[in-house]
Amino acid sequence: MDDETVVALSHPSGQLLAYENAVKKRQVELDVGLFEDHEAIQVRHDLMDCHIDLCSPEVLMQLSENFDYQDLRRDFIRGILGSDILGFRIHTHIVHGDYAARIKDFRTYHSISKDVIHRWTYPMVPDNCMLQGVSYKAERFNIYKEIPEDAADRIRVARSAVIGEDTVIGAGSTIGERVEIRESVLGRNCTIGANARISSSYLWGNCTIEDGAIIEEAVICNNVVVKRGARVSKGAVLSYGVIVGTDHVVPPFTCLTTAASDGDDGDDAFFSDDDGGTKGRHSEEGSSSELNNPADVGADGKGRVYVHNFEDEQSDSEDEAFDPQLLRMRSALVPTANSMLDLATELEQDDLSDFEESDDEFKHDGAGGGGATGDEPLESGAERFLREMRETVQRGEKDNLDVDGVLLECAALKLSHDATVIEYGRSVMWALLELVDPQPDASEGADASLSRPMLASLQKLVQRWHSLLGKYGRETADQVQLLQGIEACVLDPAAVHYMSLFPYALRFLYDADVMEEDAILEWEKLALSEETVARKKLLSKTKEFLDALKEEGEEDDEEESESDDDEESDGDSDSSSDSD
Repeated sequence: MDDETVVALSHPSGQLLAYENAVKKRQVELDVGLFEDHEAIQVRHDLMDCHIDLCSPEVLMQLSENFDYQDLRRDFIRGILGSDILGFRIHTHIVHGDYAARIKDFRTYHSISKDVIHRWTYPMVPDNCMLQGVSYKAERFNIYKEIPEDAADRIRVARSAVIGEDTVIGAGSTIGERVEIRESVLGRNCTIGANARISSSYLWGNCTIEDGAIIEEAVICNNVVVKRGARVSKGAVLSYGVIVGTDHVVPPFTCLTTAASDGDDGDDAFFSDDDGGTKGRHSEEGSSSELNNPADVGADGKGRVYVHNFEDEQSDSEDEAFDPQLLRMRSALVPTANSMLDLATELEQDDLSDFEESDDEFKHDGAGGGGATGDEPLESGAERFLREMRETVQRGEKDNLDVDGVLLECAALKLSHDATVIEYGRSVMWALLELVDPQPDASEGADASLSRPMLASLQKLVQRWHSLLGKYGRETADQVQLLQGIEACVLDPAAVHYMSLFPYALRFLYDADVMEEDAILEWEKLALSEETVARKKLLSKTKEFLDALKEEGEEDDEEESESDDDEESDGDSDSSSDSD
């Protein structure tokens, strides 16, 4: 947040005349004498200070004499610029065409990481790593997978897992069934359990995310365990060795640590990997608390909330007073327009109008993903693919477009988004279910009642549009993935009222020769292997159709067996006749 930097430079020499980076300041004061001494002055607010400094030996002398200098920018530079006696000068160099940046908080950590993943820092990119023993393979849509030196450390990804764009996966990592990972970085030897979801997050090394856990816009340090069903909300930071208990929810912008401290007054205490059994103290309250607080991490968790000591951040200048809200902003990896607006309410009233203008620019710049407003969440790549697919299929039905033309559009969308067969099946079925007329009552949830007109409408839709699924279901394995996508659709909380239609959709697809018996029974085995409450309900609704399918298969086997026996007996009779 302190990159709201405004500088005044002498042109063309590049001498620094003024430097201001206080968030709350809305103006820069320049001495009138500067305009007499310099032919031209540039005032720039579009530059980022990358904190790369080349200093003469005199700088060390100045720092030694002025022992109260605590910050090179805030104290030293302003001291030099404000002194006419010393006669020292500071010159700047503006980088064009190259990349330079400095990580000083989680916002810049996220931004620079994204620049590396998006290859703006070429040749310093993951697949051209200069570190010994580190090599990555680059795939489409900025997906990078580390190539291990030992085959035993290869990456293991389940077939039903979805690896989205802008994702980096370290060697030795294991990703379970139906996991969704998007715009995230996984270090080495991470284990992700089934049905877990990770988005816009950073997992360092040896992290374990158990079944059904959700990680959103968070930083997870080494050796952290997030247990089954737990949720780590946006802006959270989990330090070394933290364990988040089963079904526990870590609130937004929370820092958890296992370190013992006599006062959480610095980053060294937070990032310590010493998880000794001594007691820590919350500096705000001034009272001792146990190192492991179940209220912070869950009954079977390990760790406590880390509380930053804001007093150390205070400045002597009233205009530069540190706002505690800035710490929240720095911890947010992907700040939304709402959080920017929250920050604005903390500023002085006389500065509020200026900030709202910059907030409008923030929303206008497309930071919300496709023109999202402050009231709308950021749209992920999977959500965008689902929306565009639904719009395409539903437009085809409503405008009575040619099926082959719509199929071509859907194939192009799948290719452009690098969508999996599971995602494709989920999107197509969601679009068709939304076209059913009349619609099931959403308020009834998974037990929504059906009517004959509903089933007739669904059958008609499947008969017309089954080729959209058939194109990517030619092999049994592909059909299983399509079924997993359809299953994911009706298990989604936003579409769970379509669950009662699932067995009928399955029957209509089977009748249209899109789904084979082997694929449906294989899907059933997979569903039974990782049965949840919702999946158990879905299987119970589908049981009648599955039993009928198995009976048909047994009858077919018996008929084939009888036919084979008849052929053998006919062959024996012919042989006997010939011998006679």
